[in-house]
Amino acid sequence: MPKGYWVNQSDITDPEKMSKYSTAVREFLGREGARTLFITDYSRYEVVEGSPRSRQLVQEFPSYEAALSAYRSAEYQAIRKLRRDAALLDLLIVEGLE
Repeated sequence: MPKGYWVNQSDITDPEKMSKYSTAVREFLGREGARTLFITDYSRYEVVEGSPRSRQLVQEFPSYEAALSAYRSAEYQAIRKLRRDAALLDLLIVEGLE
C-alpha cells in the first residue's frame, strides 16, 4: 500500500505561537504513525521558478487514507488553531508511489 504525505511550506510570522503548535503537532503526528522527513537543510539552493516559503517539511504517513484522516480529525483541527496568526502555510496531501 502506498504511503501518504503532508507536503507543506511555511513562513513563520510568530515564533512563540508556532512553538506551541509545533509541540502539539509533533505529539499528534507520532500517535498517528507519521514521521517527519528531513530531506534537505537548505544549505545550498536556488529558486528557479515560483515563490517558495522559507520552510519546507514532509510528513510521511502509513497510507494516503491515514494522511487524510489525520488532517480531517477533530484533534488535528483543534491543534491547527494554535497555528492561526503564527504562520502562513501551504499544505498538500499526496499519495506516494508503490
